[in-house]
This record gives sequence, structure tokens and C-alpha cells, in this order.
Amino acid sequence: MQFEREGAREQELTYQHVRSFIKTAFELADKDKMPRERALYMSIGTASQFELMLRQKDIIGDWAPRKADARFPTGITVLHLDDETWSGFYTWESVPGWRWRTRTSKSKYRAAAEFDLTIYDLLMPLLEMVPMEERKGAIVKGEHGLPIRYRSYAKWWRQIAQAAGIPFDVKSMDARAGGATEAEEAGANLEGIQANLTHTKKEMSLRYIRRRNKKIVAVAEARKQSRAVGEDGGTA
Repeated sequence: MQFEREGAREQELTYQHVRSFIKTAFELADKDKMPRERALYMSIGTASQFELMLRQKDIIGDWAPRKADARFPTGITVLHLDDETWSGFYTWESVPGWRWRTRTSKSKYRAAAEFDLTIYDLLMPLLEMVPMEERKGAIVKGEHGLPIRYRSYAKWWRQIAQAAGIPFDVKSMDARAGGATEAEEAGANLEGIQANLTHTKKEMSLRYIRRRNKKIVAVAEARKQSRAVGEDGGTA
């Protein structure tokens, strides 16, 4: 049997979506519909995905069954809890001076990327809101002060997103596409976007840039302007 591969996603989590997500998370906390620390950590997770243009796994890490012979990438933090193991790079200990040098899953943990967290205006204020006594271990925490689990993150993310009016077909994973698209529309070159996404091939980065219809309109407008110039110049 053969199955047709699913096409590239067209959805994106935009800057406006992220701002609404953060605002709504704290509103839910103010109404006692969500613990305030959950609102803060979910906001940090979402802002980190969007601002840094990284995969969810690179931000929240990964819980897996504990294995005695498990091997982990150099520089990763590992936490053993009963029969499970959490591993991740995004920890408070890894951001001295608010600079984070990390290896990402997209580069198969070979190439390192470095981020100055102070320049991201959605993310930095949220990080500064975390109490000093909680600034240890995983940056995005779940229940009991432990690194957040994927299922909890997905569940709580949708709860906040729905309340914020974010379309149901837009997912947390679309934050990378939203960040890449915003960067492209702001004039960033493809090489820079590729480096931020930690892709090894430009073709892969292009799949994350949305709003192709907008670009088609821009091309059409450019052609019209070119024709107008030619007509005004009296060319035959």
C-alpha cells in the first residue's frame, strides 16, 4: 500500500496571536481559571517558540522511559525521576547573562546556535517575571516544579489558544512558521532565517515562510507599476 505524503502546512502563529495568547493566559489566571505560574510558563514557552523560531521539543525538552544505556547529546541537561528521564537544553543554568548557546534537534544536535535573549521583546519581560527561587532547572515548568510534559503543554496550550480566539487549525508548532514569515516580511535575508531555524538546507526554510498569496499580489503590483513606467515613457 502507498500513502500520499501530507503537504506542507499553510498555517502560522502570528505575532498578534502570540500577544493575544499571553494576554489571555494572564486573564485566565486573574479569573482563577488557571494557576498564575502555569499562565507564565505557557506564555514563556509560546513566546520562546515564536521569538527564537525553534521547535517545541527544543523549548520544553523531552520525557522518555528511563534506559540505563541511553545516550544524550553533549551539553544537554538530564533529570532522572523514578522510571522516566527528562532531557533538554533550555534551562536556567544554560542562560548566563541571558545568552543561550544551544544545539537543536533540527541540526541533529551538531551545530550550535546562540541567542541573546535580551533582544526579544515578547520573551524577555516574561523571563524576568519568574521568581529567583524558581530559576533553576528547566525554564518551562509544569506541575510540581518539574519540566513540563508534552501532553500537559498541548492541553493547556489549546485551552489558552481557544480562549484567545486563535483558530483551531493553528497549532503550537506553527510558531516557527510565524516567526520565519515575520522575519521574511521584515526584510531578513533567507540565509539569516535559515540560520535562526537551524536548517541545513534553504529549501527546508522556505517551507516555513507563509502568505504566498500576499507575495503573488506584490508581484502583480510590481508588474503593473513597470508597465505604467513604460507607458509614461512613450515606449513602443
